[in-house]
Amino acid sequence: MSEELRSTIYIILSAALLFALILYNRRTVYIKLYKLINVDGNVKEYLRLLEDKFVKLSLSRKEILAFKFDGLLASGNYTEIEQIIKQLDVAILSKRDRIIYYQKRLYYFIKQRNIQEAEKSLKLLRNSLEMTGSDSKTISMREQAELMFDVYIRKDVSRIPGLVELERSQEDTTKKGLTQYFLAKLYYANDNEVEAKKMLDSSAILLKGTSWETEVTNSKNDLSYLD
Repeated sequence: MSEELRSTIYIILSAALLFALILYNRRTVYIKLYKLINVDGNVKEYLRLLEDKFVKLSLSRKEILAFKFDGLLASGNYTEIEQIIKQLDVAILSKRDRIIYYQKRLYYFIKQRNIQEAEKSLKLLRNSLEMTGSDSKTISMREQAELMFDVYIRKDVSRIPGLVELERSQEDTTKKGLTQYFLAKLYYANDNEVEAKKMLDSSAILLKGTSWETEVTNSKNDLSYLD
């Protein structure tokens, strides 16, 4: 074997090893971040880890921004989040990542009661979903986004009958609890505190241990939180 061929093989093997090491490091970081925020609920450590030099070498800048957005949403500390949004708005994301991002963008601005940006988020999400086709999953994602907008921003009480029927047919615990919570908000908007409290009591049980638990608990302690 010639020296030139040996050198070529060495370079190829070294590159393959480096690529495998990068993939391993990325996978390790992904698993650790997922566990911190979704299993341990340790948002503080999750955000600290994103500042780690090793993590910054393992992930792209846009990936770190997206992860940080998740962490800031979960922490309820919105001081930095709109700066992150400005950067993600112009970042080059895959179709899947952009849809996920627009869902979270919509959720954030709905929570902030920022009607203009919530409307913008919903429009961006609709456009992105239209580009992916019209399968049942896509339709469901669009309908869920529109429902949240109608409940939180428009307070569209005409949605109540449809949600009542939906809640009766749902078997999935979390989905049923979320529908009940949306009903509580609309009943409150419709000046029906009795039904709002009933829905809150039911949803508090079904959404215990989920990301919605705090919001439901706050609403039970103070009905005006439903507004």
